[in-house]
Amino acid sequence: MLSITELTNWLRQEPDLTAARLAYLIREKGLDSKAIICVKMFPDIKEATGGAVITPQGTVYQFGFNRAGMIVEAAIIDEWLNITKTYMGHPWRDEILAGLATIGK
Repeated sequence: MLSITELTNWLRQEPDLTAARLAYLIREKGLDSKAIICVKMFPDIKEATGGAVITPQGTVYQFGFNRAGMIVEAAIIDEWLNITKTYMGHPWRDEILAGLATIGK
């Protein structure tokens, strides 16, 4: 399991096609992919189907990453939920709290 720092660096540095596509789609949502914190990728970065990111302002988003039949170039974000007010009941609560702590929220 990768740490929040490793996940964030993976997304910000875009070292592979999955990270590059996801960063592009996050920018399409109006967020700076180089400024957000990635707190979770599910199940992992190689087979990513969802995750959670936090903006520098402390807004928490959960997303679904539809890999379009495993063709990463055609992948889309098919779920984009602002869970800022509800993350305390979320299965990834601990990861989100750790991410928020890194930005002082």
